Amino acid sequence: MSTRPTSSRALNLHAQPAAVKGKVFTTVDNGKLHVAVGNRYVGAIDSYNNCVSRFVANLFGWSEQVAINGKVRHVEREEYIRFLNENTVYNDVCADNIKNYVDFNALKIEPMEDKGTMRQNISQYKANYLFQKLASAIVDKADYEKAKKLVGKGADLDRFFWVREGQGISFTTLTAGLSKKNALEFQAGRYTPLLYAAVVNNKSFAEYLDSFGADCSAQGETLKFKRKIVGVSPGGTVVRTTESDSHIQQRVETSTILDMQDITVPQYYIQCNPDDYSVLWTENREPKIINNYDCSQVRYSTNLIRK
Repeated sequence: MSTRPTSSRALNLHAQPAAVKGKVFTTVDNGKLHVAVGNRYVGAIDSYNNCVSRFVANLFGWSEQVAINGKVRHVEREEYIRFLNENTVYNDVCADNIKNYVDFNALKIEPMEDKGTMRQNISQYKANYLFQKLASAIVDKADYEKAKKLVGKGADLDRFFWVREGQGISFTTLTAGLSKKNALEFQAGRYTPLLYAAVVNNKSFAEYLDSFGADCSAQGETLKFKRKIVGVSPGGTVVRTTESDSHIQQRVETSTILDMQDITVPQYYIQCNPDDYSVLWTENREPKIINNYDCSQVRYSTNLIRK
């Protein structure tokens, strides 16, 4: 392997980023293998990501097998050559010597330009998918090693999620997925990953998120939610009858109308102090929100009458 010689590109030191070091992260998105080192995005390579495409690419000699983090990736050979010449200290990579560069973790990475972070270069769909896995990892399992990997792979760090005591995470609304027919009462908080890390006092993870560009100014909230049954009234009864030679079967549907009331009681606004990743609590003086609605509850019973 030879190092890049002095050139107009190499001499323009103030314009080119220095060599980057750190853990290598990869994400497959839209048929490409995206690569980052630490919090720096490096680039993307066309890749073969299923057994059929790998078989065809190997058959026709289009692919190169590259080891990244102990896993073999099948990438398009010409794309990989271009990637190496643009993003490493080597400028003589070609089809004849490509086998010298298939251990990716041993290469010296030096991108031509600053391309931001991984999450800024993958699709929003993929970033949101990784965000949901990240939130589940830190809330449900407190698995921060897995969470760090998901951050590096490009998880969206500025989306909010709800943590609902005894009711699980919601990535949409406070009441998403809750039964409309049962009385409920729970504490809830709306967080970004960084806000959640600050609230549970995991300052090292909060700092890690900050290093990947997470928004330290995001404002979350805490509240108390109640769902009450405030009234019950009869709905009606429907009887469906079927007959056989020896029996009459009656299926009875009895409906009840429930008068429901949702009450949301605001408690605090929360923000992260970027100096030490502590939590800033501000009393939320917004009035409580009351929402009334009706829902129908149906019960079924079956009567079997002998003729």
